[in-house]
Amino acid sequence: MKSLRSIRSKGPILFALFLIILAASAVTAVLVSPRHLSTSFTSMIPQLGMSESMAKAESTFTERQNSNVNLFVSGGDFETVRSAAIRLYSDLENTGAFDELSLDSSTVDTEQLFKAVSDNVYNLLDGQTRERITEDPVAFQNDSLANIFSAFTVSSLSNLDSDPFLLSESVWMNILGKVGSLTTLAPKDGVLCTQVDGTWYVMISGVLSEESQNLTSSDSAIEKIFRLGDSVASEFCVEVSFSGLAFHSHESASGAQREMTIISVVSVALILLMFFLLCRNFHILWLFLLSLTLSVGSAACALLLFFKDIHVLSMIFGTSLIGTCIDYSIHSYICTAQKSPDDKGFDIRKKIGKNLTLSFISTELCYFVLLFSSYGILRQMAVISLFGLLSSYLAAMVLYPRLITDRMINRRSFVARPEKGRKLPFLLPWLAIASTVLVLVQIPRIGIHNDITSLYTPSERMLRSETNASKALGYMDSTYAIIEGTSENDALEKELVFTRRLDELKEEGLLEGYIATVSFVPPKSEQDESRSAAKVLLPYLDEQCDILGIDETSRKNIIEKISGHDSYFTISSLPDSLRQMIASISMGEIDGKYYEVVIVQNASDASLVSKIASSMDGVQYIQTAKDTSAQLDHLSAMMFRLFIIAVAAIVVAMVLFFGWRKGLSMSLSPYTILTGTIGVLTLTGLSLDFFVAVGLVLIVGLGLDYMVFASSGKGDSSKKAVLLSFLTTELSFGSLMFSSFRPVHIFGLTVFVGILIAYICTIGAGRK
Repeated sequence: MKSLRSIRSKGPILFALFLIILAASAVTAVLVSPRHLSTSFTSMIPQLGMSESMAKAESTFTERQNSNVNLFVSGGDFETVRSAAIRLYSDLENTGAFDELSLDSSTVDTEQLFKAVSDNVYNLLDGQTRERITEDPVAFQNDSLANIFSAFTVSSLSNLDSDPFLLSESVWMNILGKVGSLTTLAPKDGVLCTQVDGTWYVMISGVLSEESQNLTSSDSAIEKIFRLGDSVASEFCVEVSFSGLAFHSHESASGAQREMTIISVVSVALILLMFFLLCRNFHILWLFLLSLTLSVGSAACALLLFFKDIHVLSMIFGTSLIGTCIDYSIHSYICTAQKSPDDKGFDIRKKIGKNLTLSFISTELCYFVLLFSSYGILRQMAVISLFGLLSSYLAAMVLYPRLITDRMINRRSFVARPEKGRKLPFLLPWLAIASTVLVLVQIPRIGIHNDITSLYTPSERMLRSETNASKALGYMDSTYAIIEGTSENDALEKELVFTRRLDELKEEGLLEGYIATVSFVPPKSEQDESRSAAKVLLPYLDEQCDILGIDETSRKNIIEKISGHDSYFTISSLPDSLRQMIASISMGEIDGKYYEVVIVQNASDASLVSKIASSMDGVQYIQTAKDTSAQLDHLSAMMFRLFIIAVAAIVVAMVLFFGWRKGLSMSLSPYTILTGTIGVLTLTGLSLDFFVAVGLVLIVGLGLDYMVFASSGKGDSSKKAVLLSFLTTELSFGSLMFSSFRPVHIFGLTVFVGILIAYICTIGAGRK
């Protein structure tokens, strides 16, 4: 009795202390660093088959791409489009949403570029020019003189004293062609534009600030950009298109947040209405609201404490707590409503404490194993559930014995009215057999399959925007390869080998093109070959200089340049305008290694590019949609393996609590839930994907709760507790099924079906 009184007196204090510590930790975490709401799957799913350093480089490149956006102003009249673009550019500058914003930043300063070429011409000879020199230097000399004395040279003749063979002519033409591959747009009257099928497109390029990407409210920077674009489009009668991952992420996050709010409000309203109808007492509503607030609040605090980037799917998953966190409250309330006259709150807790504890442990086990996953989404979902259910359990065990009073109980209500119903026979083994048969019949149709492209459908506006962007930029599909090297030159050497293989595909018509740093900065081995070719011309230098009237001092300088072995052209040697254009693909040093990115445009067979990359060391080819789908397949399979471990642990717990016969009988419930849900979902045409796997983890834990609740209490108290728990969960997850966000829809459908089967299993357990 002394220990019981001690628990009674200290219980509320311990529970309050738990919440205070958690809340204080969360507030501290929030003050230290702001949280970022992520909508990208790839940001939460580690790349498979990558080294840690390569994965970090891929993440860095993705983050840069997420911040890059393009706006296209289009119309039939160039002057109108140009005026609209200038107006929009001016309005966007005032938003403060961009770190960089320009109308013509994608143009190269040709004067600076030509100077860089002239100063380094002997390092930059292309393969064709080197071959012409080595095969017939005399013919090459004659051709150079013919070009010099003709009126059709592209290069300036003012540098003949340093380039008497006019080598800069071929180098200049080669680099200009490669610069042109960076974009199909060209400068015109102060803007960057192109004309496609009679329509002019003017591009405004920008880099969003980090703050602009983190906001998803109606007053966010992205929303302001949309509004400004629409305003200019209406005023000038043009079309404004928005291209970039940030716009899609904002659209997805905004829609998900709106749905999450609606789902939460509707779920809470329906559950409270149901409680009022069944309990016929207003006083009990605040008790359930307290349970809901404690569970959701503690889960949110834990999420903020342990994670810097919070995924929108984790927040949506958190809404499921609405239907699950009050299960313990329901059980406590109904047992109190049907208590004996002499029973007090702590006497009731003593009767149901064992079962509530087992229910809590079995559910927590399902989520605890997810903490060991390397996937951020799973860890976030686990933390939400672990802490949300912990606070609900503590409230039921510590607070409710004191808080549930007789004034909260209407003796004429459904939950308090005693009713004697006929008990069903023990049907659980037959249900297990039926679910097994259902699965066996559909084995050919059962398989793990994830398709990332089906999870997000852009709006008509964004689809049209990306179509217009593709017309303006000249390509529809791009993948990329990441090159890793021990130094800048090592990365360029590997990139050169890779792009030469791509050139073979391009010649065969299997590839439209690529964008690579090595197109402008050859590695040292190439520069050495370039100077070696130039040395072949040295025996003809005096004759060439005599014809052109070049003095002796200049001749010596030319020889020194050609013979020099320590002077190399590097990325830093590029003019600023060109270096900025390739900044996103020339990533530089990350954790002691150097990385380059090759953008692959319109590959007709990406598997060929993938084979080339896989045959090389330090080259990783990325196909975002395909790779992410494969990663989700791996993640789903891993979850099923963890799921088996959790179920095995639950069976052990059942046997320890109830003995081997009753424990094993109750263990038929998770098996039937698992096989039955898989069978029903397969009948609807769904594959076993990531969101089905997450739902299965949840329903097995909840299904065991029902079985445990049914095995406790007397008369109808346990049956009514299970019924109310079932109804609240189905109301919560039933609303998720109406979401237009496919991951949420699949998750809600899985849990809805699984909980229904779990309830049927509980009824089918009968007296057992």
